[in-house]
Amino acid sequence: MDNHPPLDKKKTDDAIRLLQEITRELELYSELAPPIYEFFQKGLLAGLQGDASHLETIRRRFTENPEEKASLSDYLVKLVEHEFKADINKHIFIESGSTLALMSAKLAKLFRDSLHWPKVLSNNFLTLTALPIGKTRITPGYLGLGYLAFLDFEHFVRPERQKETREDFREITAEQKSADARAFRALDRMICTMDVIYMAASDFGFLIGPLVGSRANAIFKYCLINNTAGRRIRICLPHARLHIQDADECDLNVSTTCYTVMNVSTRYSHLGPTGEMLGDRRILARPQSEGAPPEIDPGDSPRSAPTELGLRERGETGYCEGHGLWGLYSAWLDAIKELPPNSIELFIGHNPYELDRQREELRQATSEANDYLNELKISRRYVLAERSKDQVSQIAIQ
Repeated sequence: MDNHPPLDKKKTDDAIRLLQEITRELELYSELAPPIYEFFQKGLLAGLQGDASHLETIRRRFTENPEEKASLSDYLVKLVEHEFKADINKHIFIESGSTLALMSAKLAKLFRDSLHWPKVLSNNFLTLTALPIGKTRITPGYLGLGYLAFLDFEHFVRPERQKETREDFREITAEQKSADARAFRALDRMICTMDVIYMAASDFGFLIGPLVGSRANAIFKYCLINNTAGRRIRICLPHARLHIQDADECDLNVSTTCYTVMNVSTRYSHLGPTGEMLGDRRILARPQSEGAPPEIDPGDSPRSAPTELGLRERGETGYCEGHGLWGLYSAWLDAIKELPPNSIELFIGHNPYELDRQREELRQATSEANDYLNELKISRRYVLAERSKDQVSQIAIQ
């Protein structure tokens, strides 16, 4: 990314103090590695402000659904340990996100006295600070306090689509999209050196896939799903972040405030919105925003990573191309249809006090999703396995 001036000394000092406060308060802090200061000098942390509101945002993300995140992060650490014992040369990618930051902190404790460590690549600042110096490589990009993530794509957050802000809703230029495509290819080269990808999302629908709050984060995740080496992807979510029984909320997220990582394709819109559990089925069942709740303006439509990159669908093939990128999956259903079985797994953390209810919801949701896939003649299924001792459910796409 270009034209990001380095911070002045006062802003640098304020931002570093705030980053230290965040990581120490969340018990993720080992020490701020010397490279952090180099990042500042190179302008990679440009845009950070010594603003306590960022800290409140991070606090809020860590305090939402704490039981579900604790259950999930505990299980993921056991999984990494088990696979690492089988292969000490395993390379893993850990994405930004509060659950994966907790996983990183627990990994640091687990391997504290070990002679061998997993080989970690990450864009998660809290992973960088939780693990000892030299144990983590980071992906290129600028760090923002909103996600505590390094992202090398043009950053933009959708405004609330109110009339007074609609004219301020700027578009990304063709030049910026070309720069994003170059960064996309560079990121893919790094991701392809990994064995397993641990990925997070703000929300997830079984029919439309992951959703996030910013353009840069959506494009980053789009690259992970489309990694050209076909590395295994593990999407890690608290149960509360699944779009189950919340069609109106899903509509609002998709149409106004969030970015979908994959296209919301009208190629899958010919089936009616039957069933009760899939919050995203109604979105696919109508052309764009027709029939949306009254809170959604008829002119609003989904914004996705492929459209933000300026990609176009290649006929009815389910693939996108543009700006030197090609062979990329368009919609979530295209990806799960074309990827080999078990390429993508979901790990869902449950609240132990609501375990029975949440698991029953998940059984019904995966059953309805499989019915939908069957109607579309897609020969893939969500296969649910419940890890009873760990309050975690694993879903393989087979």
